[in-house]
Order: sequence, then C-alpha cells, then structure tokens
Amino acid sequence: MDGDRGRRKRRIAAGLLVLLLLVWLLLRGGPAPGPRALPRPGPVPRDPPAAPAPAAAEDVDPLPHPAALPAPAAESLLDGDPDPAAVPLSVVVLDGRTGQPLPGCSLVLPAGEGRRYRLRPEGTRHHLAASPLRRGTEAVGGFEVSLPPGFLAADPGLLWWGGSVIAPGAAAVEVRLVAWPEARATVRVEEADGSPAAGADPGWRSGTRAGGSLPTDARGEALLRGIPSIPGEPLRVHAGLGTRFTEGTLLLPAEPAEEARLTLVLPGPSPEEEEASLPAGAEAAAAPEAEDRGPPARPRPPVPAPGSLVVRVLRADGAPAPGLSVYAAGREAFTDPGGRALFPAVPAGRHHVLSGGIGILVERGEVEVRPGEEAILDLRETPLTDFEATVLDERGLLVPGVSLSLEFAQGGRHFVMEGGTQVIGLLTGPDGRCRLPGVPVHGAWLRAALGSRRAMVALEGGGAVEVRLPPAGGPAPAEEEGGEEGPR
Repeated sequence: MDGDRGRRKRRIAAGLLVLLLLVWLLLRGGPAPGPRALPRPGPVPRDPPAAPAPAAAEDVDPLPHPAALPAPAAESLLDGDPDPAAVPLSVVVLDGRTGQPLPGCSLVLPAGEGRRYRLRPEGTRHHLAASPLRRGTEAVGGFEVSLPPGFLAADPGLLWWGGSVIAPGAAAVEVRLVAWPEARATVRVEEADGSPAAGADPGWRSGTRAGGSLPTDARGEALLRGIPSIPGEPLRVHAGLGTRFTEGTLLLPAEPAEEARLTLVLPGPSPEEEEASLPAGAEAAAAPEAEDRGPPARPRPPVPAPGSLVVRVLRADGAPAPGLSVYAAGREAFTDPGGRALFPAVPAGRHHVLSGGIGILVERGEVEVRPGEEAILDLRETPLTDFEATVLDERGLLVPGVSLSLEFAQGGRHFVMEGGTQVIGLLTGPDGRCRLPGVPVHGAWLRAALGSRRAMVALEGGGAVEVRLPPAGGPAPAEEEGGEEGPR
C-alpha cells in the first residue's frame, strides 16, 4: 500500500512539474501558432455605395489642373496676379473674313519669368480679372492660342498684340485679335523640259507668315498647308532643288475651301555649275588676328546728385486738372487740387512724362532734370473727338478685318477708350468700318494694315475718314503723302 501511495505521489508531482513547465513556456511566448481558420464572409450589402456626384459644368476647369501638369507648368499657370494694381483684361478673337467673334478658342498669356496666366472663357470672350498689365507701362507680347479647326493665327501658335502704353486712367483693357481661315494650295515643280521635278523643296510666304511642305512627289507636286486666307494677299511660292531655285506668285481664291494651283519651272544647270567642283585641300581661312582690347577701361565718373520734378497738368481751358495720374522716371504720382504732381529725388537727365485719366487725354512731354535743381513741366489736355474710319481696297470695295492703330505726331501710339476700357487691336467690322472714339483733334495719324499692305492718313477735326489700301505688292500712297511730317 505504501508503495502504491508513493507511486501516486510521484505521478502527481511529475504532472504538476509538467503543468508548471507549460505555464512557463506560455508566458515566454510559447510555440508558433498553428494555421488560423479563415473568417466567415459577412452578409453582402444589397446596394453598393453611391459614387460621388460629378462636378457642375461651371466648376470644370477648362485647362488641366496644376497638379496634373509637369512641375514647371504647375508653378507658372496662374489665375490672376495678387498685386492690387493689376488691371482686368479681356480678349476677343475675331474672324478676319467676317469681323465676327470666333468661338471655340482657348488662350494663355505668357508674362515672362516662367509665369503664365490662364484666361477664363465666357461666351466669345476670355477674361483675366487680375492681369500682369500695369498702368503707364508698355504692354508687348502674344497669347498662346488654340483656335478651332480651319483657322490660323498670324504666327504659328501665337496671336500677337502690338505694343501700347496702358493709359493711366484705364479701368480695364480689352484686346482684339484676328484669326484667318486656313487655305491650301498645290504647287507643281517642273524641269525646263516639262518633266516633273521630284524631291524639290517648296515653301511659301503670305503676309507675316511663312511655311514649307514635304518634298515634291514623283509627279512633282506638293500640298502647301497652313496658309492664312487674307483677302487680296498674294501667296509667294518658291522651290529649290540642289543649287537651282525658282519662285512665283499665286492669288488665293475668294473662298478658302477652293483649291489653288501653281506651276513652277526650275532653270537648267549652267555650264559653270556643271564644271564646278570643290578643290581638294582648299586653303584654310586665315586665322583672325588677336583682338585689340585697347587701353584699360577708365573708372566711371561719379553719379550726379538727383534733382526734383514738378509736373503741372492743365485742362484745355487752362484750369488745373486734379486727380490725374502722372508717370515720370519710372514712378507714378497724382495731381493735387492745383494740378501739380511732385517727383522728388529724380535722377539727372532727360525724362519722358505721361499723364491722363478716364475721359481725358494729356499731351506727352519731355523734360531735362539738372542735379540739385527743380524742373517744371506744363502739360495740357488734348481736345478729343470721334472719328469713323472706312477701309476700301484698290477697287473701292469695303475690307473687313483690317488692323488699325493711332499714332501721335510727337511719337508714341494711342488706342481708343470706350468708357473706362482701353481697347487694343482695332479692327474693321464686316462692313469695313471702325468707330474711333476719343481721338485727338489734331496731330494724329491712322495706320491701316492687312497682310503686307499698308496705308496711313492724317486725322483732322473729327467725323468720317476714308483709308484706301494699295494693291498687294504695290506702293503705299498714303504713307508717301505723309512725307516727313508723318510719324515713323
């Protein structure tokens, strides 16, 4: 009995030891767990979650979102200028054939230093509420433009607008650009014996635009594309093959859809060209002599002390003109109740002065500022009137889509104001006419341009004025009449 009791005690003790050992192993992390059972799938929802609602049409960005653009473009594509002095800008693109607004365009304004401003389309116009334009400064540049199929800009991918000083009193600026329907022409290049000249390189020029095409095919023909269909503008076509060259002129049909054709004949090779060959081991050109740098530069003279400038602006009746902007020496000041604007610490030298406001045009001036002295310049309001310009061709027919600009006798260019909006890029409408409000009564000239044709007339007194464009390739009689008195 005692032996049985002893064996049971030993078994119980061994079991307790094994149990303690298992507890110790579990507390240390225990053995690797076995395979887990897969969770049972839950109930499938009857209706999938609703997709987010699409954005409204007016919220869709017409240009790619900056996050989707490459890094440089994302940093430069701007919706406006944070400067409070920014001038609102609107742009309208006109069909040069009809003078009507052209829908389906998109515009971006490059402004230098990697900045590019997007213009928001609203109907047939494009707007930039805060543009990089500044009053009293000259605006020169072009727009990156995407036109509807079948239309072309004056330059590939760009519509340029002329340089113009933004008027001091301009509350907004409107730029009017022109695009032309695309025309096509087929050119055939032949040898002197009438056989086709395959592999010739043709090209063309029309107005301010030029282009080329693929070499002529086995039939000696090539299709010229991308030609602006400017009424009455000749298409100058040339072709070359080796050292031989030929050219001719083609008048485009009245309708851009009609195809034009021209045949060019290459001259035969001259005996000199047949016998000419490059001599082996031609004599090398003589090395240029060492540049004579001359004596060392002299030290710069000391900068003279600045002076001051007082500008007095008077109305046409001699009364002072308060509250007008005056620009001089790269700065802006406003006339006080006595019509005076003060510019302290002006660098010595000659300075151009510009002034004006909404509904008033002031003559430009130039003044010499001497070191340590006060210079005084008087400017007077220029009387304004309205003109209506009519542009005719050499046959007396009305011409739409003609670019017009106004120039002063004392230099500089002026573009009309409609209310508080300065209009840049005047064009004749479908009736060949254009209204010119707020033009100086005397001392202004009107320039008209269409392709390579130019004309100019003097504006005097107001009322109607007629401009006749010369034939394409002919002289510009209007400019000849201006002589030395007209602006250059």
